Parts: sequence; C-alpha cells; structure tokens
Amino acid sequence: MMKKEDTITRLARSLKVAGVDKETGITISLRLRRPGKAEQLIEWLEQNPSVTPEEICKKSRELAKRDPV
Repeated sequence: MMKKEDTITRLARSLKVAGVDKETGITISLRLRRPGKAEQLIEWLEQNPSVTPEEICKKSRELAKRDPV
C-alpha cells in the first residue's frame, strides 16, 4: 500500500506546483485512480513543467479514457 500512498503524494505535490487548486486536484486524482494512470500524469508533468492547470485537466481526461496500462 505504501507505493500507492507515495504516488498520491507525488501527484498532489506536482499538481500544487503546477498551480492546480485543491478541488481540481482531487478530481484529477479520482479520474486517474486506475493503476498506472497517476504515474503517467506525473511523468508527463515532469516532461512538461510549464503546462497550465487547464492543460493538465485535458491530459488527465485523455489518460483516463485510454485502455488500462
């Protein structure tokens, strides 16, 4: 269970740094609750540090619609 908690913490920190508000961050984390999805967004955020909260929401929706990892 520790890995999942680490992922949630990393996602929360990444979203906060990107300027995503708390409610939107919760929505994004719930949207990406399937295994591997949050990790994909974290990786994308690391590769694209200047994205806006709107772009992050769009990317999270794209990731959520994709087939499982």
